[in-house]
Amino acid sequence: FPTRRSSDLGRRAYPKALQTLNLLLVSNPEDPEHFKQRSLVHLQMRNMQAARTDLETYLRLMPDALDREEIQKQLRAVQDFLAGLN
Repeated sequence: FPTRRSSDLGRRAYPKALQTLNLLLVSNPEDPEHFKQRSLVHLQMRNMQAARTDLETYLRLMPDALDREEIQKQLRAVQDFLAGLN
């Protein structure tokens, strides 16, 4: 079972991961894997709009991705979540 301390550590790690991925995308703005990884960080941080944008970008850059079906499923879940907010 995760302890409160490890849980707190994990939450602090997400902003750092996001910062790192942002820097990677500045240097390589067409790398689909960075968009995919950043979408996962956004999901963990509950940044649903940003996660949706990154998932859509990943699919645009990787139209034949092997994980396309899984990513589309995640994207639908994010869109359903956002629709529920309205």
